[in-house]
Amino acid sequence: MMRLTLVLCAMALLPCLAAAKRAAPPKVEPVIHEGTRYVAPNDDGRRGCIEAWDVQTNRKLWNLTVFTNTIDPKLEEDVQWVFIKALSVEDGVLLVTSEHGRRYQVDLKTRTVTERDPMPSRVPSATTPPDDIPESVKRAIANGLLGKDYDVSFQAQPFYLRGDFDSDQRQMWLF
Repeated sequence: MMRLTLVLCAMALLPCLAAAKRAAPPKVEPVIHEGTRYVAPNDDGRRGCIEAWDVQTNRKLWNLTVFTNTIDPKLEEDVQWVFIKALSVEDGVLLVTSEHGRRYQVDLKTRTVTERDPMPSRVPSATTPPDDIPESVKRAIANGLLGKDYDVSFQAQPFYLRGDFDSDQRQMWLF
């Protein structure tokens, strides 16, 4: 009986112990370029930053914030953190990749940050013709059961929602 009581108590407490916490930030290998070591300390999930260290003297030269994360106070903070997952150097430019797959490039001379390949807009352009329904499908719908009970129109544009759904400060379109 005592054993059963202990098992039930343990089962009741397990959900409290398994709270929704994010995994540890990724370990990013440092990159060395022209005598400078670039590292991503990943010590603060509110911002992705890099540090430049002199290889010979092991002295910190500068640090730079590559991206920031807006934290929604209504949600658990640690699950909103985004860290840097990879660093590399190409043609004198430091490439930084976030956990969400967004890529940034840092000009090592001017220390300017730009997004390497921003995600394409999901907004349909005015020059793009709307997705049209094939004529055979239109006839099947109009002549079928729906067409007998309802006036079917194919003139309406699709409904969409627009907003910042994942708190990355970019508008997203859902169709």
